[in-house]
Formats: sequence, structure tokens, C-alpha cells
Amino acid sequence: MRATEFVGHHSLQGQHESHVVTLQLDTLDWFRFQTLSGGHPDVTIRNVQQDGPDRLAIQCGCSTPEIRDQLRDDWNWCETRSCS
Repeated sequence: MRATEFVGHHSLQGQHESHVVTLQLDTLDWFRFQTLSGGHPDVTIRNVQQDGPDRLAIQCGCSTPEIRDQLRDDWNWCETRSCS
């Protein structure tokens, strides 16, 4: 599947406004992230934008700064590895 098939209306403004993280995920990781975060009260998917042919930028609101930092550390593996 192409990344454009995953971009949708995931904007849930108003929840967890103060602790926001933007994750850069490929389509497989986006599917995994949706599955793991769906219905979780501490994470809200606020927005999804295409950020390349098979890459998405996912903006998430988190209930605490610790959860925000954990998401950034666990899911933004492209920032610490050479992804192209």
C-alpha cells in the first residue's frame, strides 16, 4: 500500500494540547502505531500528513511529557539511523 492510502482525517484537536510530538514513520510502522495507540487514553493522533512517497508525519498529543518523550524515543528511529 502507498502512504497516501493511510492519510486521513485523524485530527482530534483539544485533547492533550500541551505535550505534542511529531513522528516520522514509514507505512508499516504507521499501521503498527495505529494498532498500538488506538483507544489508548494517553495518546491522541491529532494529524497525519504525507512526508514522502512511503513516509508519514504523525502529530500526536500526549497526556504527559514523559509519554511524549517515550514516543519520540521509541518511534522516531529514522532520526537516529540513516533513512532515505
